[in-house]
Amino acid sequence: MLPLSVTPTLAPDEADDTAICARKSLAGTSRREYRPETSPPAARDRRGRLRCDGPGTGWGSCGGRSSSSRFHSRWTRASLVVLALLALIVAPGTRFAAATGPESDLAPVRGLRRLAQTTNVGGVEYLQRAKLNATDGAEDDQFGKSVSIDGDTMVIGAYFDDDKGDISGSAYVFTRNTPGDLASGWTQVAKLTAADGAANDQFGRSVSIDGDTVVIGAYIDDDDGTSSGSAYVFTRVTAGDLASGWAQVAKLTAGDGAAGDWFGSSVSIDSDTVVIGAYGDDDDGSGSGSAYVFARDTTGDLASNWTQVAKLTLNVYAEFDYFGYSVSIDGDTVVIGAYRDDDKGTNSGSAYVFTRDTTGDLASNWTQVAKLTAVDDDAIYAHDHFGYSVSIDGDTVVIGAYQDDDKGSNSGSAYVFTRVTAGDLASRWTQVAKLTAGDDGAGEDNFGRSVSIDGDTVVIGAQYDDDKGPGSGSAYVFRRDTPGYLASGWAQVAKLTADDGAGGDNFGLSVSIDGDTIAIGAIGDDDKGSASGSAHVFSAYFFPCDASSPPANGAVGDCTSVLESGSTCQPTCDQGYAVSGPSVCDDGYFLPAVCNMFPQLAKLTADDGAADDRFGNSVSIDGDTMVIGAQHDDDKGDRSGSAYVFTRDTPSNWAKVAKLTAGDGAASDYFGNSVSINGDTMVIGAQYDDDKGDNSGSAYVFTRDKPGDLASGWTQVAKLTADDGAASDRFGRSVSIDGDTVVIGASHDRFGSATMGSAYVFTRNTAGNLASGWTQVNKLTASDRAKDDWFGSSVSIDGDTVVIGADGDDDDGSSSGSAYVFTRDTPGDLASRWTQVAKLTADDGANGDWFGGSVSIDGDTVVIGAHGDDDKGTDSGSAYVFRRITTGELTSGWTQVAKLTAVDDGAASDWFGGSVSIDGDTMVIGAIGDDDKGPGSGSAYVFRRITAGDTTSGWTQVDKLTAVNDGAADDWFGGSVSIDGDTMVIGAIGDDDKGFLSGSAYVFSKYVPPCDASSPPANGTVGDCTSELASGSTCQPTCDQGYAVSGPSVCENSVLSPAICIPFCNASTPPANGAVGNCTDQLLSGTACQPACDPGYFAPEPSVCDDGILTPAVCVRYCDASAPPANGGVGDCVEYLSSGTTCQPTCDEGYIVSGKTSCDAAGTLTAADCRELSCCEQTFAKFGFGVAYSYGDEL
Repeated sequence: MLPLSVTPTLAPDEADDTAICARKSLAGTSRREYRPETSPPAARDRRGRLRCDGPGTGWGSCGGRSSSSRFHSRWTRASLVVLALLALIVAPGTRFAAATGPESDLAPVRGLRRLAQTTNVGGVEYLQRAKLNATDGAEDDQFGKSVSIDGDTMVIGAYFDDDKGDISGSAYVFTRNTPGDLASGWTQVAKLTAADGAANDQFGRSVSIDGDTVVIGAYIDDDDGTSSGSAYVFTRVTAGDLASGWAQVAKLTAGDGAAGDWFGSSVSIDSDTVVIGAYGDDDDGSGSGSAYVFARDTTGDLASNWTQVAKLTLNVYAEFDYFGYSVSIDGDTVVIGAYRDDDKGTNSGSAYVFTRDTTGDLASNWTQVAKLTAVDDDAIYAHDHFGYSVSIDGDTVVIGAYQDDDKGSNSGSAYVFTRVTAGDLASRWTQVAKLTAGDDGAGEDNFGRSVSIDGDTVVIGAQYDDDKGPGSGSAYVFRRDTPGYLASGWAQVAKLTADDGAGGDNFGLSVSIDGDTIAIGAIGDDDKGSASGSAHVFSAYFFPCDASSPPANGAVGDCTSVLESGSTCQPTCDQGYAVSGPSVCDDGYFLPAVCNMFPQLAKLTADDGAADDRFGNSVSIDGDTMVIGAQHDDDKGDRSGSAYVFTRDTPSNWAKVAKLTAGDGAASDYFGNSVSINGDTMVIGAQYDDDKGDNSGSAYVFTRDKPGDLASGWTQVAKLTADDGAASDRFGRSVSIDGDTVVIGASHDRFGSATMGSAYVFTRNTAGNLASGWTQVNKLTASDRAKDDWFGSSVSIDGDTVVIGADGDDDDGSSSGSAYVFTRDTPGDLASRWTQVAKLTADDGANGDWFGGSVSIDGDTVVIGAHGDDDKGTDSGSAYVFRRITTGELTSGWTQVAKLTAVDDGAASDWFGGSVSIDGDTMVIGAIGDDDKGPGSGSAYVFRRITAGDTTSGWTQVDKLTAVNDGAADDWFGGSVSIDGDTMVIGAIGDDDKGFLSGSAYVFSKYVPPCDASSPPANGTVGDCTSELASGSTCQPTCDQGYAVSGPSVCENSVLSPAICIPFCNASTPPANGAVGNCTDQLLSGTACQPACDPGYFAPEPSVCDDGILTPAVCVRYCDASAPPANGGVGDCVEYLSSGTTCQPTCDEGYIVSGKTSCDAAGTLTAADCRELSCCEQTFAKFGFGVAYSYGDEL
């Protein structure tokens, strides 16, 4: 401690702060007479040293960009119980799949499993790009006391600078010489001092920058009493201009400022909001501390004034907690350190999280939502000084505890906390990692003295590390094992030291990171004199990725072992497989392309999707229509639920045509927890509906308004409940429809007091009539039902056969599971009863397999999921295939023909088999816990029968599906699946596109190889045709001069119908006395066209093109000879009688024609007439005397 007589006034911990630089001072004296002589690290006491960090700052300075990370978390084994929410009904009509657990439908427990799992921490090193000194730097300025970087600009505090008096302080602004170039140098563009600066203000003790605004603390300023403190706001004179000057626009002081408050000891800015710590404030006891929030009066106006909008305090007695010693803000969240809090022992420390009451409202109040303290295995926390430094970015906070003793006394540590619910300001926070220096951490290093986070990277200062000499200092860089995954572990990727580091430099006293650039202060550096100080700039260099391994079912293509970061390469796929896109090397992480037999065609989300809707919790497809459940949608009340109908007009173009809700929907019904569609009818479960008692459950039937019309709306025609329904039955937990029959599971139906489960069969009153009502015809139960079997947890129907899962059955151990097969007593009779014909269990069933959690039937084949099976590790999962022993025989027994697991990559907690769906010779199986795109990202596996159509055949895995471009941790892709033909839909309820757990669904379809249309036609060129003409597409070749194309080239089912080039004639010249008509300049050979003639003219023949030679039509005069003579007929006369020709009409009996009808050259008609024969002529004609003529001849 400094003696009380020391001048200027310092904070209680400032003695050790100044001693930092004294290690390199002269033996007895320094210009600062109050400085103690250098003492060895072990002699330093455990009092804290002033520090504040934010997203990009050093000592007491918490600025920088904010960026949000999405919340991704993890299942635990315990959360098997939780998965009942995924009662997932899938497949076209008759196909159902459910990913279910034994009991609860609560939200999954996130962030608790595999926290230490390392995926692929990218290859990265950090290179020193610049060393910065003040152009006017001088001895004891302590340049680098605080640093903050945002983009291409950084601000560096030199709080002992003397421009405005002894220790008045200053700050310097540097900008990158080449914007955005990580390798660029930096140039000083401004030196900032307070307009009213005075001796001992220590302006620059804390700094923070965001955009064109800098805030600088001067915590010993005396406006409101000795060391009351202040902060100054500076803005760029020309916004966005890196070379611009800076101007002071505001001086901020506490509305209730008082002596010894040390307002400005820490500062942090984000956009239009500044938070300022005053750890000496006495509201809750001497030295209890506080923090103040200021907002810009005019949003975005750099010249605007600032107003205090809130004062944050603990509101409990907290003497000398030093709340406000460190502060950091991002968006609507502030974290504030109180490193002398005693909750876990003397000076163990804590940090507090406050959020804005009204999101985005600058004038809003703030509320404390969390108090964070360290959690250690040894539970020894006294004097750790947790909260000495803090930094927040998005949903992640890092907190320094520089006197933690894990690696030796005062070796130091830092803790990472994340929000339990990403983006939810009211959320709890949980500790996910404790960070310490790697193998070289040692006592008195003070690791955690400064911290800064941006995105998935944290930098932590250790100012007394000794790599370059005693107290030379270092900084450590950590990255998340799984980018964007909040519950991820963290790994050290770099240790940074100054290129010219030396003893006593205190490199790492302040740190700041923005993107791939890190700034580190070294106040003890001597370049401009003893303790003049410096700052060092590092930026990331990402190592190339090894892209030389070919994808499954493919080859390396142009990929190599050296793929530079930021680059892509293109592998190739085997015949019948499509490449998902290029392989990418991004920031040292390798994102390989995959070869899929079933490539992704579309991603679907609700147009009104919102957080926690869980769109995709159930899916079903039939033909060109699919239905997707969103059981937590809130249209009819919280978690009332909804379902969305999509139809397609092309394989990849799906459009929403309807959003369905229950006519009587209410909060917590979970409408949409199960869905199934067949033709123009769908059934939707609402297992928590209350019509027959709390959570008795129901199901709703909807039909298409216009049968077969994909654009049609849908109307609710029935609500189904069990005749004997009762509270907690959860009728509607599972549903499946085929034709005029629906089966509905009620997994928690009770017999007496025991929960056993049942299923109900309903049929249409009038077969085929979409408007018909429905009637319950049977209730199905297991012949050996027992408590907690959960019979009905999954159901699937095809024709006259139903399969029902009972995943809690105990035949082969607790919750080993089973499934039951029922058939109609009278095939095809809707009123018929149903009889159990088989009970199916796994040949190797075991405790906790949950066999029957999902089921699907097609014809004589059933697939049954067992997501708790342990073949590839605990809860790796499996699926079993059964066939009817006698094909088509309803009373036949069934036998297991295959057990399926993920072939190459099955792993513990994958939950393979949580959802299943089969159609024909293809099935899809969900693995919700698979980790390919991050823990819990999920996947689905496609299997095909080895011998098509043979029910005795084995099955082989042909594809693995993941969300191609945007799969992420805890998306839970594969939680629901459905297949119809060659098209699959897969739900991902954890996807966050529309908010946390908003959900999505992905469409995949069998890849049809393209046609090679790259060969030019004879007498032509390829035009826009290529070697990769997609099936179902067309292209247009071009033809040589004198040739015309016959039409487009067409690729259909991988078969090309090529266009050809045909000779043509130029028939565009109009004939004399006419126009071109439908003739063109490209009349194809072998075709004809018809010109148009002027009035009074016509063309007897069309224009004809024969092998490129045109025979043109001519327009000639004509007469209309179509009118018959009196007492006659037209004969061979026509409407268009060419000039110079004749025709012959006919006469009735008793009449004779006068001659021929003729048309002269002028188009004048001379018409023949019919003359009546005389009596004599008729008599002669009658008896044949002297007959020289007949009727119709000229006389």
